Amino acid sequence: MGKNLKGKECGKGICQRKDGFYYARFVDKHGKRHEKYVPTLPEARNWLEEA
Repeated sequence: MGKNLKGKECGKGICQRKDGFYYARFVDKHGKRHEKYVPTLPEARNWLEEA
């Protein structure tokens, strides 16, 4: 589980970068890694749910 800059848990597959953006990633059923940088935590969570 990733953490934000204050040390709080963000959720599985989500972490916060030094510049403030959130980094979300997952591995699909074919073994391919997908990743995305988004400015807010809710956007990262929504992207992971849709994927």
